[in-house]
Formats: sequence, C-alpha cells, structure tokens
Amino acid sequence: MTKQAPPPPSAATLLREDFWRDAWRGLRRDSFLKASQEASPQAWHQFYSRVSGIYGDLWGYDGELGRRVADLLISHGLAGPGKTVLDVGCGPGTLTLPLAKAGSRVIALDWSRDMLDSLQDQAAIMDGPAPVTVCLPWQEYEPPRPQDLVLASFFPDAFSAAGLTRLESWSRGKVALVMGAGKEAFAFRKDMWSQVLEVPFHDGGFHLTCAMGWLLAAGRRPVLSQLSWPATLDQPLEKVVEFYCTYFAIFGKQGPQVEGRIREVLENWRQGDRLRADGEVNLCVLWWEAPA
Repeated sequence: MTKQAPPPPSAATLLREDFWRDAWRGLRRDSFLKASQEASPQAWHQFYSRVSGIYGDLWGYDGELGRRVADLLISHGLAGPGKTVLDVGCGPGTLTLPLAKAGSRVIALDWSRDMLDSLQDQAAIMDGPAPVTVCLPWQEYEPPRPQDLVLASFFPDAFSAAGLTRLESWSRGKVALVMGAGKEAFAFRKDMWSQVLEVPFHDGGFHLTCAMGWLLAAGRRPVLSQLSWPATLDQPLEKVVEFYCTYFAIFGKQGPQVEGRIREVLENWRQGDRLRADGEVNLCVLWWEAPA
C-alpha cells in the first residue's frame, strides 16, 4: 500500500509561531550541511581561517555582493552616515567595508581572527569610519549598546527562530538577513558537491521560507527584496582548487583522489591556467523592525 502524504497544514496552523519554529528546527536537523556545522564547529572555524585571504575572491563576486546589498540597505535608510551597524559573522568584510565606506559606524563580529585581520588590512586603505572588530563566537558576545541595524549575511547560526530572536535583542531599530534564494550561482559548485560528497546538493532555500513564516506568525512585518545580477568568476585555477580542497576537508574528504575529482569537474571551465565560469547571483535581503 502506498503511504499517503500528510495533509497540508491548515491556515490556522501556519499562523502559529511554534509551527514555524519546529518546522525550521526539523529542516535544519535533516540538513547534511547544518549537521556538519553543529557536529564539527572547529573544522569550520579552521576552514574560515585557512581561506581568509581568498574567501572574498571566491564568494564575494568581485565585491559586487557587498556593494549591491549595502546600496539597498542605505537606500532604505537602514544604514549610512551616522547609523550604527552590527555585522554578525562579518567574514573578511564583505558588507562591513562598503557600509563603513558609506559612513556607517560598524562593529564587525567574527570568530575567525584571520578573517578579521583580512578585514582590517582592507579597512586601513579605505575612506570612512574605521570598523571596530570583535573576535568572539557570537554566543559569547554582547554589544556595548543596542545598534540601529543588526545584520547577518549568510551566517548559518542566525538561521533559526532562536537566532532571529537573539539578533533582535541587540537592535534598537532594524534587523536584516542576507541569504540565498535557493539557486546556485555557478553550475560547477553543484557538480563538485555531487562528485565529492555523493549526497544531494544543499541549496538552503528552506531558510527563507521558514524565516518569513516565523516572522509573520510572530507579528513582525518583514520586507523582502530580491537581488540578482549576471556574474563571472575568473580566478587562477590553483586558487580555486586550493579553496575547494580546504572546503571538502571539513567533511573528511581529502587527499589526491578528492583533488582529482575537483580538477575533473573544473576542467569544463578551465581556460589555460585560469577558471572562468559565467552564472547569475540570486539572493534575498529580509529586514524588519525589532520589537521594543
């Protein structure tokens, strides 16, 4: 006998905070990527430290992501001259730097000292208020005072009902999330994931649905904006190989055989000693007023 799918939740159920909190928790629990982040936090910490110098080149889309998101936040009055911003999980300054350059007073929080060193090196040659860097796990941090904007960009620890509540507790104004829209920018990343890890590709699109559902059920009035633009990744091949060898080592996948699989996938995009891939970046920016 074919097992029947459970009935869809009722409209009344969809308006309950606990439905979205529990659904989000369950989806995170079933996520291969999230399970790794919770089981091996030190491995992820080591990864971010090891790739701090090249992370922006491989994931920052030549600075375009930071510029576009910063422009959006500034145009809506969430950041800009005189505004205080807490950038949680700031990495090498993808958003911190363009926000500070535009006049925001930014506290940049990250657990990786190497990421913050990379940020400070770039900030030293930049106009605008110098960001204040704090090297701590976010669970141990308490801001000196509430901020006008608390921001988390592609920061997995914040993607839960408890995470959003923690971000809200640090804000006297707005909270914003930057997350993927469920579509990978470059096809080779999906191919590598399948070839090396041999598990279904993780797109993380459920985070957006659950965040919106919980916020609406909790009485917030979130604003959702989608950004997309054509992008080209053009980097030295060996830099890309180094990055992904380091990445897959998080999951215990390392050695000559793994590197060989990575190179085999990248061969389709190799041009001489460089990797060149065209794609489209799709992301979402979600913001709302923190409760008083």
